[in-house]
Parts: sequence; structure tokens; C-alpha cells
Amino acid sequence: MSRRTWHECLSSTSENDIVSFIKENNVSTYRTEHFQVGKTITYRCTEYRKYPLCRFQLKSREFNNKFTLFKSESHDHSQRNDTTRLKSPVRDIVRQMSDKGMTQTQIRKAESVIHPSLTVDTKIKNVVQYSRLKTRKNIISIDDLQKWCNQYLNCPSSDKLHDIFVPYYEAIDIDHIFICITTRQLLSMCKYSSTLAIDCTYKIAWNELPLLVFGTSDFNRHFHPVGLCLISTDKAADTFKTLFRVLKSCVPLIIQQSYDITHVMADGAPGITSAMCELPNARRLMCWAHAARLMIMKWTADKDLDIFRKYFEDQWLLSLPFWYKGSANLIPSTNNGIESFNAERMLYDWPLASISTLYAIQIEFNDDLAARAYKWLQKIDRTKVLHLGAASYLVPSSEPKMDTLLWVQHYHSISWNSYDKFIDWLNSARLLDFSRLTPPLFCSCKHGLKEYSCIHSLGLLMMWGHRKIPQQLGIRRGKGRPKKVKLALTKDCILYFRSKKKRAMAEPTTSSSNISASDHDDDHHDGGSKCFSGDSLIQLSNGEYKEIGNLQSGDEITTIDQSKIISTEMIMMLDKQISKQALFYTLRTDSGNEISLTEYHLIPIINSNGNEQYLFAKQIKIGDYLFVLFNGKLKYSPVINITIEMKKGYYAPLTMKGTLLVNNILASCFANAYNHHSAQYYMAPFRYYYKFARFTSLYDPFNVNKTEGLYWTINIMLHFARYFRSDTLCL
Repeated sequence: MSRRTWHECLSSTSENDIVSFIKENNVSTYRTEHFQVGKTITYRCTEYRKYPLCRFQLKSREFNNKFTLFKSESHDHSQRNDTTRLKSPVRDIVRQMSDKGMTQTQIRKAESVIHPSLTVDTKIKNVVQYSRLKTRKNIISIDDLQKWCNQYLNCPSSDKLHDIFVPYYEAIDIDHIFICITTRQLLSMCKYSSTLAIDCTYKIAWNELPLLVFGTSDFNRHFHPVGLCLISTDKAADTFKTLFRVLKSCVPLIIQQSYDITHVMADGAPGITSAMCELPNARRLMCWAHAARLMIMKWTADKDLDIFRKYFEDQWLLSLPFWYKGSANLIPSTNNGIESFNAERMLYDWPLASISTLYAIQIEFNDDLAARAYKWLQKIDRTKVLHLGAASYLVPSSEPKMDTLLWVQHYHSISWNSYDKFIDWLNSARLLDFSRLTPPLFCSCKHGLKEYSCIHSLGLLMMWGHRKIPQQLGIRRGKGRPKKVKLALTKDCILYFRSKKKRAMAEPTTSSSNISASDHDDDHHDGGSKCFSGDSLIQLSNGEYKEIGNLQSGDEITTIDQSKIISTEMIMMLDKQISKQALFYTLRTDSGNEISLTEYHLIPIINSNGNEQYLFAKQIKIGDYLFVLFNGKLKYSPVINITIEMKKGYYAPLTMKGTLLVNNILASCFANAYNHHSAQYYMAPFRYYYKFARFTSLYDPFNVNKTEGLYWTINIMLHFARYFRSDTLCL
């Protein structure tokens, strides 16, 4: 392209002369440049897009209040570009579709069928917007605005869900405007949630009045709008007080139930904070995204952090303390969902969108999360899962810095020696709430706080049998014979007990929490029985009850055999731990009875065929029928509640029949065995020795009162079964 040449065409001390000349030559401002000696403005042809060959330009220079105008080339309108508008037939069809209420998306899809070669999305948008602008009423005065509001003041009938109406308005002057606009369909979203999200935008109204958008979010974190308000200012507290009063008065009329706002999610607008007096029982939540941006801005501006510390305390500890993730249970930590909506979806498209996108009152776990949850469940030590009370549980994190019992001590004391200790505590365990057994579920991990579902909550549901464990493909065994066991039983037992003794001598014993933690690890790896909790009561044949820890060899105990109530003798304690803790499944039946067993303890139920079947305690589900002794009669009572909790002390009594009534619920004497009757068969030598001892007047042949821990003979049998009959035991 050749270099431009400029010719002076006008010089004047009056700016009006320059302006007149510019208007006569049909040009518009192209570029403005500021220099120390003055200002230069370049103009070009106003129709340069329509006529690409036109290179006509003017340049105005100002120096010492003197204006000089230069000209380059002349107008050339000999060749015109093809029009950028849609062709007239297409434009008419788009207008007709728009007049019938079709959205831009629907019009684009229809045009793609009618004219497959047409790619004019932007042009269709322009035609639709222009058509709607012509058909919709222009409001240019307060009187017009009041007339429009009065026209839509009455609430439409229940069959007109998508008709807009104005439940309340104030239109005095430009500085006193509050007009709430909504539909019945949008207001119906309030019956699913008591959380209100608020945000303002200036991108809609032509006169730059702020538009207040409000709504709520479902458990899939999708924002559902409730309505919008045209307001004169978003700074005053009266604006938001009016909004709260309007919602409390009009929403109950639509949803036919009370409506109490419990949480308000918004940015840091002081007006919203001051207006919270209208909602005394609601919590003012601060959008996490807005808070993070403000903190970073203040942090980077203050190198010494002296001003930042004062600012952080005043703003984020005193004024707006609920800005962090997890400040409200199962509620989004940001109102960014409101900002994703634009003018095209307001009012006319929102109600239709609310029908296609239903409010999610629960979420579904995806397959990938289920696989990761099962993988996590296989890695954790289940004895570390603690029941803190009610529906609260504690699980260790993947890389804990402290034991869960020590974590609970800090949780109750709320004291740490340093910030690093606090971070270690925070990252060592996750707190979960199972008030409901269906997602969403609360977990204090970052995924649980944001998505209401995580591997911890899903993993515990799998452990309790409330969620199906995903089927794994597994690995095929290679060809050839399996390798033989190289170590003999005696040698392996000696090595095992030596390593256990060395480990016990090396463990620190400075705190009770550490001792308990090591005990749990030993129990878990030893594969001990860990049967009934220490608070269990055993019914004797004379009708009296005795604590399980006070049972004596030879006590006559009530049990059930083949649907008959009989008595059996207590032989020995297979396992007895007075001070150690274990994880128990507490089963509560419809009859009001409870029994606490460890996860691999056997308990009989009535299966679907009406027959007796022994299952592990962890396999019991709500609705399974247990054998219960109620008012002296045998009864089948369904399980109505299952809780998992840590308890101190556990006992494993052995009777002649292999069963006993614990808290009037029938249970097996055996744990870790796949088959109750096989376990009873292997206990025959103990029964024969007991009978022989009683015949020779030896009343306590197994030293029930003196022996604590897993009985030594049982320990040897467990290690023998581990290597030679591993198919009979779950260790």
C-alpha cells in the first residue's frame, strides 16, 4: 500500500469551522492522538465498510488554540460490498418465528433445516432483537412505568404458570424505583429450598438502572432464578428490606406453605448486611469468589501486612464471618451461578427452562466416583472410623498426621500449639454427617463441601451395605500350580510372636490415645474375634440378667434352638478384652432391643424362604428379621436402625449350643467364620474337655476370671486355619 499524502485544506481559530467542514465531508472519528504540543484527530469515511475502496481521510491538528485541517485522497464509492444483512425472504421468516414466541435457539435450528447452507447465527440474533424491540412497548416516563406495573399487578390464575406479573412496585421518580417481576412457575422453586442467592447487574436496562436477580440452587449446584427487580440503587438497605418483605408475603400464596429464608448468599454489599434485620433467623453468607478476590487485592497492596491484619479482622471475622467453604451445610459457597444468566433468558425463557431442568432434590453418584470410593474403602483401617454421636462420623484422611482418637481430643478442646499443628489436625481426618442416607451428604473434604458427594461418604455407605459395591474385573491366575507354603506352622508362629513382641517394645506409651491406636492396629492384623460389646446383658435360665463380662464357666444361659427356648452352659471366653476398643455394628429392632457386634460376627436372620441363615453383622440390612425373645416368647422382629460406633471392651463367650441371647436377641458365639455350624463342629474338643472337667469337679477349666485376651489355644487354631483352611475363616 502506498504512503499517504496530506494536503492542508482549512486553517481556523474556531473549532466550529472545523466541525462544519467535517460534517460536510461525511466522515467519522477514526483515531485520537495526544501530544505535548496539542491533539490530533483522524477521520475516515462513515461508509468505509460498505465501500472498501474509499480511502478518504481528514486529519485535524490543534496547536496554540489554532486548528488546521488536512485531507488525504477523495471519496470512492464505485464498488460496494455485498450486504451483511439477511436476504429479505429469510429475514421475513425470522420475524414471523420471533412474533410467534420462538427463542433464538429454536429459530436457528429451524433455519438450519430450511436453509442448510446458511451460517448466520449473529445475523439471526440481530433480526430477532430488532423485531422484539419494535413489538415491545417502550417506556420512557414514570407515568408509563406505573401504567405498565398496574397492568401486570394481579397474580395470574394457577393454570397460567408462565405469565409474568408484578407482586409489588414503587415508582416515584428515577431515584425511587423498586419493581419486582416474576411468574408463578419461578416462585414455585422456593418450596424446595430456603436459601436465597442475590446479585445485581447493570448490563440489561438501557438507562443503566441496576437489575436485581435472585434465586436459589439445587443439589446439582444449578441456579434456579425466582425473579428480578428493577431498582434505582443497590447500595441502600431499604432496597433489600423491601425484597425480603415481598418474598415473605407473596411466596406462601404460590407454594401453599410457609416460606422462611434461612441463608442469604450474596457479595459484600453493605446494604444486604444491614437488611438482614428483616430475617433474624437467617445467616448472611458471603460469596467465596468475591471474598478471595478482595483478600488477594488487599494482600498484594500491603507488604508489611499490618493494614491487612486489621482489615481481615474487621471485614472477615466480625462483619462477614461466613465466607469460607463449609460455612453452611449443603449450600453453595458462591453466587456465581446468577452471573451466568443474560438478558435472553430473563422472564420469558426462565419459566420454560425451569420445566426442562427440574430442581434436583438429590444427586446420583457417578461410576467413576463409586470406583474410587471402593478403592479408598479397601485401603483404610475400618477400626479408625469413629462414631461421634447422632449421625456424625469421623474417617481418617489418605495421609493422616495423627490418630483419629487424638483428632477427637483436639476437636473437643479447640486448642493447638501452633498453626502448623492446626493444619496437621485439619488434614488428618474428615467429618461426615449421615442425617440422611441418600445423597447429598456432608463431608468436610474439599470435594464434599463443593459437590456434596465424595469418596468418604460413598465409601462408608458401601461399608454399611447401603450402596452396591462396583463389580471389579479382577486378574486371572497365571498358568501352573500355585506355590507351596515354605514356612512350617511352628516356625511361622515363632517368627510372628517375636515380631509382635519387638513391635510392642518399640511403641511409645506416652499418651493414652497412642496406646489405643496401636491396640487397634494389632487387633486388626491379628484377626481376633472381637464379638460382643462390654455393655451387653446375657439372660440366665432363671430369668435374671448378667453383664457379659461377669459370666462364669458353668452359668446356665438362655438360648434358642430349633425355635425352642432352652438353656445351655457357658464353657469359656474365646476372647476377653476389658480396656481395648473396637468398632461395633449396633442393630436396633422394631421390638426395641439392641445388640452390638463387631463386623464379622455371625448372627442368624430369617431369609426370604423363611429359613434360618447366619450372616456377618456388616451384612445385615434394615428390614432383615432377627430372632428376639419378647415377653418370654420367640418373635421375629425387623431391624429398623443400624449405627456404627466405637466401644470399650469386648467379649466372646462360648456355650455348649454355640448360641446365646444377648439383650434378648439370638446370636452366634462365633466370629470370622463363614459357616456357623462348621465353627461349632471345630469347637467339639473344648466341649468334651469341659464335660470331662466338670465330671472331675474342675469348675473353671479355662480360667475364665484370670485369663484376658485371645485364648492361647484359639490363637493357635486361628493361625493354623490361616494357612491350611483359609477358606473357612474371614481374617
